[in-house]
Amino acid sequence: MHLMGTSYVNMNMSGTVVDRSSSRHHTDLRGKIHPSVALNIAATMGVIAGRLSSTGVRLNTRLYTATAVEIALTLRGFQMMKLDLSLPHSRQEIFAYK
Repeated sequence: MHLMGTSYVNMNMSGTVVDRSSSRHHTDLRGKIHPSVALNIAATMGVIAGRLSSTGVRLNTRLYTATAVEIALTLRGFQMMKLDLSLPHSRQEIFAYK
């Protein structure tokens, strides 16, 4: 039996901060976070019958996700704080095998 696994993690982040008035504490923060994670597993199991023949089974499995979140935060002193989160609306495939 043989088992091998590989993985990777990637994180992209970007954003801006705008301080409109330092005396009134008016601040706007906008950002985007895009994580990507994958895990690949390959397993093989086989039988060798001398020099005559051999047989085996192989299974490849992949688990991954790649989504994005957009964040907007607005501060207007101590009177108002507004937080907007934008999540993806499309379907994400997170498991594949062959």
